[in-house]
Amino acid sequence: MEQLKVIGIKAVDFGLDREMLSVYPNPAENIIKIKFGTNTYQNMFIINLNGQVLQSANINEEESELIQNVARLATGTYIILLKGAKAQSQIKFIKK
Repeated sequence: MEQLKVIGIKAVDFGLDREMLSVYPNPAENIIKIKFGTNTYQNMFIINLNGQVLQSANINEEESELIQNVARLATGTYIILLKGAKAQSQIKFIKK
């Protein structure tokens, strides 16, 4: 069996200092709340799995939460895409 040799310590960045992104309730029926960090994003898009943008909204820099009515969306899985000048994030949610 081979022995392991310690050659030093190296810092690892897991990106944990990024702003947290969440959507609830998930699964959703009528309304979703999207929480994110302030001063990060300018636009929000709800996209189906075919890549079609179904809803969009502008985000003010002071905002850290958006409320979206998803009652008209068909049952299925959707992606919320948040875009900013220096950041882009996505999260999935399920519409019941």
